[in-house]
Amino acid sequence: MNTCNQSPNDTLSETMNNAERFTWAGWLMLVFLVSLFGDTTILVASVQYNALRIHKVVVAFIQHKAVCDLLIATITIFTQSVSLMANKWIFGRAICYPKVYTIYFLNLASVLLVCGMTFGGLLVLHLPLRANSWSGKQVHLVGFALWALSLLGPFLFLLIDKEDLCVDGGTYTCSYAISSKHGNF
Repeated sequence: MNTCNQSPNDTLSETMNNAERFTWAGWLMLVFLVSLFGDTTILVASVQYNALRIHKVVVAFIQHKAVCDLLIATITIFTQSVSLMANKWIFGRAICYPKVYTIYFLNLASVLLVCGMTFGGLLVLHLPLRANSWSGKQVHLVGFALWALSLLGPFLFLLIDKEDLCVDGGTYTCSYAISSKHGNF
């Protein structure tokens, strides 16, 4: 696996000193724990206790977004903080591929879910009588369709160049790099 944003002679330990690495790793772990607590609270409150007193269209999209945020926190923030503490990418090539493609999928899903929530809220305001007849199942089906649509991003990366992954020594994470054989965009 290649390294990005580094000259071939650099090592990961030369990129940043230990105080910077551990400060950044601590910050990322704090972000991970807050995300884990907040998103889990949202899911439990909305599913088990029905605590969100807003329209079911918005609640369904909030639930989808909370799941997406939990996955992003686990796959990106947690792996990056562990790599910072270890001073190298420790998860190997087997985790690198799913991480990179899953992150592109989740980031696109996150954007689409926010757009869906905004558009759903707009429809609720413009069509209040019709919106009351929508079932939670119908709204969740729209959410799942947006998840499925977001699979297009990683599929295109796999189609174009699945081997163009690298470990970035500046951010201690595995990422997708634009290949020189396909030209610079």
